[in-house]
Amino acid sequence: MYTRESFERQRAQAAAIGRTLGRFTAVVAVGLGLGQLLFIRAVESRLAKNKALPFEVALFIAYIVVVGFLVWQMDRQVTSARPRCPQCKQSFKGVPDGVVLATGKCSNCGAQVIS
Repeated sequence: MYTRESFERQRAQAAAIGRTLGRFTAVVAVGLGLGQLLFIRAVESRLAKNKALPFEVALFIAYIVVVGFLVWQMDRQVTSARPRCPQCKQSFKGVPDGVVLATGKCSNCGAQVIS
């Protein structure tokens, strides 16, 4: 069970983690995207179009995998930092957050969350 102050503090920490990781993910995605464009330009100037395409596709797939992994990691870390219901272990996000603050009870199972 949380006190109102500890619940709000944990919410704020989760939001801070989300902002920090979101910025990092955006910087990495933009940097890799620009690097990918430079690499494609260099490959296209050195190889014939039909021979450059497999390199370009492989690089694009690698880019999508890396950015997807970063987004997945960010979501996992933010979710694990959010307050959870002591009874059903649901992570509170968005509307359930507001319901818990207003009522002091879990929006999923109705257990007392804030004392």
